[in-house]
Amino acid sequence: AGLVADGRMLARFLRTECMNYRYMHDSDNPLPLIAEIVGEKYQRHIQFAGKRPFGVGLLIAGYDSTGPHLYHTVPSGDVFDFKATAMGLRSQAARTYLEKHFESFPDCGLDELIMHALKALAAATSGGAELNIKNTTIAIVGKGTPFMVLTEEAARKYLDGFKMRPEDIPPAPEAEEEETLQERSLDVEE
Repeated sequence: AGLVADGRMLARFLRTECMNYRYMHDSDNPLPLIAEIVGEKYQRHIQFAGKRPFGVGLLIAGYDSTGPHLYHTVPSGDVFDFKATAMGLRSQAARTYLEKHFESFPDCGLDELIMHALKALAAATSGGAELNIKNTTIAIVGKGTPFMVLTEEAARKYLDGFKMRPEDIPPAPEAEEEETLQERSLDVEE
């Protein structure tokens, strides 16, 4: 989420890094290393004068010999490892939905996982906007499954069968008092 130009530049950078790794090591780049490389790239842009920070956060998803990975990188250079997450405008509602259901994900099939993803997306939409083929893209990656973006026809099958029930929508998180946030930032362990 963020500036498209920065996202494209980082995607190009990552493709080059992965090609170099494959050439040197004759294997795929481990996902934790990819996330670390992005974090270092972000960090270099904020450590020296004359460069502006990147204005984009990335979700890096993949599957390797150690299992599934989902990394969230932010412009400060921090990298977070998640089981499930969302980012962008109104992402808190999607994260709330995912937090409530992520323990059931290992037992779910592909169709159920896609429906969970659609429910999380629907929870983050505003103004009664509906998920449709024009505003939703579905992609999958997993054990024995390379990254693949579903065709419109395949995605339509899921979107047509998807209806968000009111009880599936998580309540909006309550805003914390500003004083509480300030108090937390001043608490220092000695």
